[in-house]
Parts: sequence; C-alpha cells; structure tokens
Amino acid sequence: MQWNVRFSGPALRDFSGIIEWTTREFGPAQAIRYEALIVAAAETLLQGPQIVPVKDWPELGGVRCLPVMEGRRRARHLLFFSWSEQGGHGSIQILRILHASMDPALHLPPEA
Repeated sequence: MQWNVRFSGPALRDFSGIIEWTTREFGPAQAIRYEALIVAAAETLLQGPQIVPVKDWPELGGVRCLPVMEGRRRARHLLFFSWSEQGGHGSIQILRILHASMDPALHLPPEA
C-alpha cells in the first residue's frame, strides 16, 4: 500500500515552536540536527502506521504515536497521528508533535 503523510496546522505550529526553542536554547546547528530527526520520523511513516516502534493510544480514539529517534535512542518528542485507508492508498495525518513529558489527552482534539 502507498501512504502519504501530511502535517496538520497544530503539528506545523508544534514543529516551528520546537525548532525556535531549540535554536534559542542550543544554537542553530542543534536546531538543524533536530529538525532533520523530526523530518526523518515523519518520512518513516511513509511505510505505514504499523511500523515499529509505533504505539497505539486507544484511550485517545485509536491515535498512534511514533517517537522521534536518534539512532536507537529516543529523542524527547513524539509524533501523534491518525490514519485512514481507501482503495489501496493510505493517508497519515500528523496531529501534534508533543514533548514526551506532555499529557497527549490535554493536547489532542477529542475527535482525534
């Protein structure tokens, strides 16, 4: 199956905020590096919503998350996404990019 991945408006704002904060706190080189890690995680979703290490969140209406990874080590953010399949094509929407310390139930829409 062929999958496409897109970022929601809130996820794009999360992404921008993460990169701005990283630039301010750790410098532009680290921000560029972290941006690449987030993009790589999103590109991994082109393989579909079942890839390892995706985790189900049934209490959030079936939303799943994929950790941003640096090699085998998890970075500090998670990509929360929903998906749908139709006619041999799949669509994944990244709903939010949240820090691992955040409660996703407080930051995801109830209908996610």
